[in-house]
Amino acid sequence: MNTYLRITNESSPFEIQQGLNLLADVDWKAADYLANKLKNKRLKNTEMIYFCRYQTGQLIGFAALFLEDIISNADFGPFLSTVYVNPPYRKQGFSYQLVNEIELVAKNIGYTKLYTITQHVGLYEKMNYHFFRQDVDDMGRTVRVLEKNLSTDK
Repeated sequence: MNTYLRITNESSPFEIQQGLNLLADVDWKAADYLANKLKNKRLKNTEMIYFCRYQTGQLIGFAALFLEDIISNADFGPFLSTVYVNPPYRKQGFSYQLVNEIELVAKNIGYTKLYTITQHVGLYEKMNYHFFRQDVDDMGRTVRVLEKNLSTDK
């Protein structure tokens, strides 16, 4: 059985520390980005980081819902951000579970569209994300911006 942790700007220090502990062992710059947001209490009202853990506490993966992402001054949002699945759990459907959870939260807030920034091709398209535009992120990389209409997509 898996357990879940949702961290928002209203989360307790204990929950934030749990999130930081889960992120500490992830060798990915985006994990450092999330840890920095948590340490500095920079989550905005509707933003959330969602963690999925195995029953033993081992991290399965995480994803986030952010109003802004790694394209400064974007005139669109919110964003499905930093989707990560720990290598032993890949190709088992966990990325879909993480994305679906973020989409559900976004819908419940009232968002009708969700965007994601990626260099990957194929994963998000399988979940009804469509090419929105090409852009350059804050690290100078050419990225694809994908969009999903939450009001019509299942």
